[in-house]
Amino acid sequence: MGSLDDAFIAANVLGAEEFMALARQWPGARAAAACGLEESRILTFTRWLAEAEPLVLAPGNGLERGRNGGSGIRAAIALSALLGKLGKGSGIVLGASNAFPKTPAKLQRPDLAPAGTRTLNINDIGRHLVEDDIAPPLRALFIYNHNPIVVHPDQNRMRRGLARPDIFSVGIELTMTESMTHCDVVLPAATNLECADLYPSYGHHWLQRAEAVIPPVGESLPNTEIFRRLAARFGFEEPCFKATDEELMDDAVDAADPRLAGVRPSQIPTRKAVQMTGPDGNPLVLFDNISPDAVRQDRAQIRDIGQAMGRGGLTAGLARTESPTSLDADLSVV
Repeated sequence: MGSLDDAFIAANVLGAEEFMALARQWPGARAAAACGLEESRILTFTRWLAEAEPLVLAPGNGLERGRNGGSGIRAAIALSALLGKLGKGSGIVLGASNAFPKTPAKLQRPDLAPAGTRTLNINDIGRHLVEDDIAPPLRALFIYNHNPIVVHPDQNRMRRGLARPDIFSVGIELTMTESMTHCDVVLPAATNLECADLYPSYGHHWLQRAEAVIPPVGESLPNTEIFRRLAARFGFEEPCFKATDEELMDDAVDAADPRLAGVRPSQIPTRKAVQMTGPDGNPLVLFDNISPDAVRQDRAQIRDIGQAMGRGGLTAGLARTESPTSLDADLSVV
């Protein structure tokens, strides 16, 4: 349709020629046949993207849970880059968590992990449970802030794994979810109304703090208190296992960040959110006051559209999909 922004691509996008060479193998008719859509709908949507000014894409959360979700998000991001619709009011709403000055190492304390401690990909847990394909095999699980039967790939395999009688599982939850029904022990969690917390965001740039509205109901407890009590019972003596919720808030976010104006995270007023702005003090807008590049270059270059926005540059690499019957299927829609 002649809508590619050649000037923007030349200045900011690497790999566009290779991308377009592959994308041209998928004209509207072929894409429509592969996706079960009318070609006119695809062409109409394409025209809308080209004509919209400004254009804001919001893929949302959940798309990545599917077999080809990552490739779908990658293809969507490529559209904005190739149309040159980044900055000046246009952009992509794709997770805002990197906007906050988080200090996760202070909370996670990797320095306390014994040498040789395994790190497992959460997407592989179902397979590990069913197939015993790692040594030593998994025989205990602790599930919190999560419902693996609902969100993991291959739901039936995860269900079979959690149902094994030789696997001891413990959960912390608000309600009896599908996964909790397989747990040997379920600890009642406090809701967000029953505990103080610090709230960054997936989708906006405001840091907020909230106090408990009511005390925890019944025997429910905040996750932090449950872990404090477990740490004491297991004999962990390091100060971090005794940290109060206020101390944990202060460890979660860099209090030296100038946007906090000297206010400790645990003392942020509950009636006023703190905006995460760009270096110029204005709201964060990609290609206006924030670059997807590491800033060391004179120009921002979109290097890897598979990477999260704001974490290093974005190569216009072509997204690929996998069909249920073939793991080598080519891209079915750009």
